[in-house]
Amino acid sequence: MQSIYTLQTLFTHFKFGSRSISGPFTVMWYLLDVDEQGDEIGIPFTKEQLDVFQAYTLNNTVNFPADNKQYKIDEENVLEWSEYHEIPDPELRRPQIVLLKKRPMQVYEGVQGAMEITLANETLSMRIPYTLPFDVVGEILSKSDR
Repeated sequence: MQSIYTLQTLFTHFKFGSRSISGPFTVMWYLLDVDEQGDEIGIPFTKEQLDVFQAYTLNNTVNFPADNKQYKIDEENVLEWSEYHEIPDPELRRPQIVLLKKRPMQVYEGVQGAMEITLANETLSMRIPYTLPFDVVGEILSKSDR
């Protein structure tokens, strides 16, 4: 059986909808996939995917400013979210689940629990391209700023 992993990093400077935030936040990252019902979910990385994503984070110190940590996990350990995470919530200051895609497409009104994001520079004025061949999803683990 092949080992599977997730990656925990510090994460800063990203945009979501019409807003931006600097952080830092502790995020647990998964590979973004689609289940049999067509819903997006986070699944564990293979070792090869993990190595590619980890190299990206280590080379992008603007958005991933510190060392990161690999975790071996069970195959059943997936990150799921519901349609309730897709309803704008005026109480939220930032999403709890962030989707980092090669081609972000979603347009948002308000802040939702799960949102596509784009990477930004330190001043939040310029977009930093996400260039990996796969999409990822992260769960923000740091204390809620609700």
